[in-house]
Amino acid sequence: MQTPAGWTAPKMDHADHHSTLVPMIESFRQAIADELRARQPLSDTDSFTFPIRNGRLQHRAGRTSYFLFDCQPIPDHILEDAHPSLLANDQRHPCRVVGFSIDGLALALDTELQAEIPQAHLTFDSIKLLQALDKRLVQILRQQADFNTALSLKAFQPDAVPRLVDSAGISAPPCLNTEQAAAFARALQDDLLFVLGPPGTGKSELISALAQAFLHLGQRILICSPTNTAIDHILDLVLDKVLDCPRGTIVRVGTASPDSSERSQTTNLEALVLDQMTAIEATVEPLRKQLSALEADLPGLESLLQHTLQISICQRTVAELQQRHDLLVGYEERLLSAIARVRSELEEAHHRLASLRALPFVFRLLKRRQIAQTEQFILEETPEQARRYAALRMLEQDLRQSRRLIQDAQARERAAREHLPFSADNFTLDELELLVRVTQHTIRELRQTVTDGERRIAEIERTIINRSRIIATTLTRTYASKLLSPERFDVVILDEASMGLPPAVFAASCLATKKLIIVGDYLQLPPITVAKTEHTKAWLARDIYQIAQITSGRDQRVVSLATQYRMHPDIARVAARLYARAGLAYHSAAHMGAARRPLTAYAPAPGQPLIVLDTAGADPVTKRDRRGSPYNLYHAMLAVRLAMQTVSTPGEAPSVSIIAPYRAQVHLIERLLRLQGLADLVQAGTVHRFQGRQSDVVIFDTVTTANIARTMLGWVHEDAAPHKLINVAITRAKGKLILIGHAGALEELQRSPEPLLWDFLQLAREYGVIVPATSLLAAVPDIHLDSTAQTDQLLSEVLARSRTHRQPLHLIEASPAAVSVS
Repeated sequence: MQTPAGWTAPKMDHADHHSTLVPMIESFRQAIADELRARQPLSDTDSFTFPIRNGRLQHRAGRTSYFLFDCQPIPDHILEDAHPSLLANDQRHPCRVVGFSIDGLALALDTELQAEIPQAHLTFDSIKLLQALDKRLVQILRQQADFNTALSLKAFQPDAVPRLVDSAGISAPPCLNTEQAAAFARALQDDLLFVLGPPGTGKSELISALAQAFLHLGQRILICSPTNTAIDHILDLVLDKVLDCPRGTIVRVGTASPDSSERSQTTNLEALVLDQMTAIEATVEPLRKQLSALEADLPGLESLLQHTLQISICQRTVAELQQRHDLLVGYEERLLSAIARVRSELEEAHHRLASLRALPFVFRLLKRRQIAQTEQFILEETPEQARRYAALRMLEQDLRQSRRLIQDAQARERAAREHLPFSADNFTLDELELLVRVTQHTIRELRQTVTDGERRIAEIERTIINRSRIIATTLTRTYASKLLSPERFDVVILDEASMGLPPAVFAASCLATKKLIIVGDYLQLPPITVAKTEHTKAWLARDIYQIAQITSGRDQRVVSLATQYRMHPDIARVAARLYARAGLAYHSAAHMGAARRPLTAYAPAPGQPLIVLDTAGADPVTKRDRRGSPYNLYHAMLAVRLAMQTVSTPGEAPSVSIIAPYRAQVHLIERLLRLQGLADLVQAGTVHRFQGRQSDVVIFDTVTTANIARTMLGWVHEDAAPHKLINVAITRAKGKLILIGHAGALEELQRSPEPLLWDFLQLAREYGVIVPATSLLAAVPDIHLDSTAQTDQLLSEVLARSRTHRQPLHLIEASPAAVSVS
């Protein structure tokens, strides 16, 4: 374990510390136990299993094989929060998802499989990560001296006060603004710091600057986040600043996100190991192939030996039985001969006795001795002959049984020959036994050699990790990775903190020896849980900000960032209303309007950053699929039509994302995108998929129309925070934000506690444009999503017919008539 030099556990009252730590960890564990019970499958199968097909080997790198599969869309939260395995040929192979699209999946496997896999299944176990987290909590409780639990507890205590631990005179880099520079200075001084940063305020830029500073100070840094996307974005910024560090100083542990840069991928642990294990792999790979071939042949050899041995036993048994049978036949022949001879003698004796008894009395007197002898012979031989007949019957029974035994042994021999994997006529039994023993011995030796090589590779991995100065990884790997388990860091920086399960945040914080910096936004999405028990509501469904009772920027533990560099200022105005109600300043950098003007020039409605497409005039119908998830065909058609117009604008196509709050609507939109050939140009997903990402143009589909205040976009209660969901969705847009919704229904949200969608509608009236949806797309037929094939056909027909009823929205100008609500 690499522990930063000079670190000792902070002194504090042991009784107070223990009395706080133990109950909190026990509460964490109880919440995890409740969540595990809620997620536990009803059978012994995995939680989630998806069929995949047409697997094709793309390439091999070292011991890793990369496959591309066709598949149906997989929910994003499953891809982020589970351990996948590939089920092929009745075998389970742990794997990693290294890329995915609407209908494709790229997998990395540390095993050698056939180049083509026609059919397989991908399984996700959402339970293992929770079990690993629980195991880490137990370890922290039992080995408190190995973890800085005092600092971790401090992050969760509402009355905590940051402590000055450093006063390094490093000035903030010029790329940071005033707020970021203040956060930079505080991070260098305090042992605990919460950085509150609304979307686009440069949180990643700050983290990268801090990483550079701490590296300059000789400190070891862990950067973690719940999502791979956030980690890779930060890593790119760090690499921009740290240009001359030796290879291996910065290590990315885990699977990169699909849109990660090639440069950041070079810091991946797998790539770093590959550099050093080439020679080992050159030796091990041929042995691995030989081992694979021998392991494939061994069952056949063992089967051949087993059946040959069985044939030999059967042949020996037949020979022994035949020998005994021959003895019985000989005895039968002798017994039959004796019976025939005695029967003849008895017949002759009876005939002679009858002749003698027929003589006159005088002659009988003369022959009385002969008569007595004949009678005596008959008297003695008759019972003996009966015993010979009984023995004959028993002998015949033995002969029949003997014949059956011989036939059974011969049948077993024939059956054994039929099951021979191949002919063994050229091998004796001793030769086969020797061949199997030699093969088994060779396999053991090869396994040992391969294991030694893989052990050396694992040692290389441990060496790289141990020598690294900056490690970037996901939050889950901080407690689930065996490589990271013994590591400790001077500084732990946690990004996107609101998304992290509090026990996971606590476990990661325990790895910090000096500083803990928690970066995020308490108006972003909280963790996702399944269970609804009191423990899960208190310790899993709430984020670290709620537990630490951080509700504004006016907190001695907090520094706030207020200047955003992502969105057009008109888009930022929507989110600014939400942050203003929370007591946080939020404004745009002075140049953002000009910087985003090229993006607002894209269709639809060129020059307009805020667009509301009002569907009230079309009177669309919202339905539910078999699982109860809402979908709206008219809204989906509009979203795809808008995306089509945007990517069809002359020039370089912008990045376009369609976000919807319901999975059924996302699946419908994805199907429409495939039908239109837009699957590679437009991303679609639920809000959770897009947290931490950004796009040039965002189309936010509200899906529902009537009674929107009673849906997840308007219903505010203790378990729901729709304003956070909406905030994430709208702040993904850089240049153009399009809302598809029923204006009349959105007006009803004015009375909700956090009327963010109503704010959007009002700001669109003032700074943007409100357009009747019927100007783009006429009403569509009423379709139920029952059959995928039938629905695809109907959707194709609807798309074809709708082309004759639309007016290109990019031709509509922001006239007073256009901005009125129909």
